[in-house]
Amino acid sequence: MSLYLSDNKGECDIPVKVVHAYKNKIGLKILPMTYEQNINYVRVTFSRDSLWQEWNDKIKQDNILKSFFDVCIISLKGYYNMIFYILRTLKNSREN
Repeated sequence: MSLYLSDNKGECDIPVKVVHAYKNKIGLKILPMTYEQNINYVRVTFSRDSLWQEWNDKIKQDNILKSFFDVCIISLKGYYNMIFYILRTLKNSREN
């Protein structure tokens, strides 16, 4: 089975295998490709102008201070969990 993809520079066929089908959707596994098929696949999927023109519009602007605090909170939770794990391990070893 092949998947045919095209752009303004031509088309290419990609060998695929159906691995999942549900209602009106299918899941495909890309099979090994030749060098030329690989080049064409990358060209057709990632080299389109329309793909890259508006890629940044959907991304929210990062808030550096909020991200910093998020990292700090995650780190503190990790230390908290580590300390209580160590205390629990010490308590269990003393009981035995």
